[in-house]
Amino acid sequence: MASIELQGLLHHYDYRPGPRGTVVLSNGIMSPLESWDGLVEPLQRLGYGVLRWEYRGQWRTARSSAPFGFADIAADLAALLDALQIEQAHLCGTSYGGFVSMRFAVDYPARTRSLLALTTAACFTPVARRIVRNWHDFAAAGDVAAMYSGMAPDLFSPRVLSEAAALINTRGEGMVRATAALPDFMPGQHDLYKANFREFAEQGLVPELPRIQCPTTVVSGELDRLYPPECSRLIAEHVPGAEHLVVAEAGHALVFEQPHTVTMLLAGHLARAEAYRP
Repeated sequence: MASIELQGLLHHYDYRPGPRGTVVLSNGIMSPLESWDGLVEPLQRLGYGVLRWEYRGQWRTARSSAPFGFADIAADLAALLDALQIEQAHLCGTSYGGFVSMRFAVDYPARTRSLLALTTAACFTPVARRIVRNWHDFAAAGDVAAMYSGMAPDLFSPRVLSEAAALINTRGEGMVRATAALPDFMPGQHDLYKANFREFAEQGLVPELPRIQCPTTVVSGELDRLYPPECSRLIAEHVPGAEHLVVAEAGHALVFEQPHTVTMLLAGHLARAEAYRP
């Protein structure tokens, strides 16, 4: 793990080089870079470098004193790639990380080798807007345990909520302990939600999606309450040549619920991207 100053803000990241190029893993809003731990070794075995990072205001990265949007976060990533001398990368993002990855692919097409967007959206449905508003309010209240407990029904599939209740509770307890030493964690979450609402006020990223020209795979969870399959389908319909896949019985927290499935999806996506010839 390391830290670096990007655009005046200290960012937390982890980079492990590889000979076949770099895969950038971008987190969900509430997740630290360690949420991708299960994918690092498989990607390294395939020969890929892995870059994980935390956005401005997320976990161990400093907050911004000014309002910001996805374009600012994408610019942070571009600066991080510059600092690490990475010219081009494959992007994989889940949920909020999907927003960031799509924004980067729009703004930096020459630096985007491919895009895998997991359980994400390009705009809010009425239901998603209400759910995210609730999450915003949890963050504003400042109670990490209450936020996690309140978000859980929208994060996990019914099967996982039932069969893995103890693991979910343990994860929540660990989050409370980990954030106790991070006084800016909840204010940072609040900042990230405000950026989300500004960006998705109307059509969100939808009008700009046709500008994404790289090999793209969009994956949804069949039982995702927050961003159901129609959200991913909308993205795939607007990105030229994009493929849309649905993971059976999966909720929004796909990376947590089915890490092996995500690993296989990413490996297949990278193989197709490497074989792609425009």
